[in-house]
Amino acid sequence: MDNLIDTLKQQHWEISSSCDALDKFCKSGMSSGNDIEKGMSEQNNITFHLKNLKKILLPHLELEDTELYPTLLKAKDEKIRETCEKYSNEMKLISKRTLSFFETYTHMKVEDLSQNEYFRLDLNTLITIIKRRIELEGSELYPLYDKAKK
Repeated sequence: MDNLIDTLKQQHWEISSSCDALDKFCKSGMSSGNDIEKGMSEQNNITFHLKNLKKILLPHLELEDTELYPTLLKAKDEKIRETCEKYSNEMKLISKRTLSFFETYTHMKVEDLSQNEYFRLDLNTLITIIKRRIELEGSELYPLYDKAKK
């Protein structure tokens, strides 16, 4: 397997881990009650995982744009080029949505995020989109990359 694909798969694992942690937040929310220590810990976790997701995801998208898609677009097989074009166009939409999410919520305080239902809905949607995309890339796009490199 190519070093690029190994790198992308490792990034997928890291992205999925952050998504899983954020998904737990979406499903459980912040603790209520007087357990201040637990609430502070949850706030630190949500902040950490949001920053971590952004830190991992944005370079991953750039790596796909600069190395993966250009290689696939140069493939001799027209079907590979067409599939790449489709994936690339879809990824542009996903990237826009992801950047919009981070622009919208990065500046909010954790306490406000924990009470914001739109944040939870947007985060849940983003996680779903990212996880679905990771599955598709692993099962469809990366095998095409291996074919194109031959």
